[in-house]
Amino acid sequence: MARAGGGALKWATVTAYVVFGLLVFVVALALTFPLEPAVGRLTALAAARTGWTVDVAGPRLTFPPGLAAREVTGTGPKGQQVALDAVRVRLAPWGLKDGAVVVDHDVDGYGGHASGRLEVEDAFQVPGYRWRGQVRGVALEKLPPPPPDVPVAPWAQGYKVSGSLDLDAKAGWRGDDFARGEGDGSLTLTGLTVVLPRTPAGALTLPFGDVRGQARWQRGRLEVQEMTIEGDLVRGRGSGQVMLGRTPQVSRLDLRFTGTLEGGFPMRDMVVAVLNLKDGQVTITVKGTVARPLVFVNGKPVDRLLAGGA
Repeated sequence: MARAGGGALKWATVTAYVVFGLLVFVVALALTFPLEPAVGRLTALAAARTGWTVDVAGPRLTFPPGLAAREVTGTGPKGQQVALDAVRVRLAPWGLKDGAVVVDHDVDGYGGHASGRLEVEDAFQVPGYRWRGQVRGVALEKLPPPPPDVPVAPWAQGYKVSGSLDLDAKAGWRGDDFARGEGDGSLTLTGLTVVLPRTPAGALTLPFGDVRGQARWQRGRLEVQEMTIEGDLVRGRGSGQVMLGRTPQVSRLDLRFTGTLEGGFPMRDMVVAVLNLKDGQVTITVKGTVARPLVFVNGKPVDRLLAGGA
């Protein structure tokens, strides 16, 4: 019995030394790994591939193998900027044997949190990407404004939007050609409110309430299904499609929404009279490009309505 106990003690001692050695190795690796040069090479590669300049503040190694940063800021070639409060990525090494890079990520920014997994196949040739993830609680009012090359319609200039965004989605594409990709997802906007600073009645606040929708993306076409709006202003359903291009100027919209104007809609009686609505029934159509959308209410352009025309 004593021998058995002595043998168990010896194995426990050996195991403790092995674990201690591994911990020392990990700590030494973290202390001596050339982290700054490695991050510099990654940001240089991102700039070469996308044209965006990426600044990483406070990078550090994590265990399991990964990288965390206190702040990551991306600046586009035309001055647009994306700033994230914290980024954590973890490499899943089992995919390397099949020539794939698998990265799990957690990101905090704009009042919300995003997490998911990105898989890259043939990373050193023409890479193929697969992504699945979710976004929770992003504050719409904290998102950056549209890029300078995406002009806003005159009636919407200076607009403000608030609310909370949730998203569950998956997608796959190859190279930088999104038109060859496919995916699907669901979107929820909670407490959506839009403020238009200049209308015939002055500043107009439109609390739309909750907006939900499903979308399927396949080879450059984004099909919007089961879109619903439920609030004190409008209630109804919609669908349509977006033809995705490489820029907002060549991406086209064709969306249609039917519903009713609720009692809280501003100047409801006047709008019902001007549009000759029956029981408050209304049809809203959005056409044109993403950069310059045209909105029609019962066939009449919203530009004229907001300018006081009929």
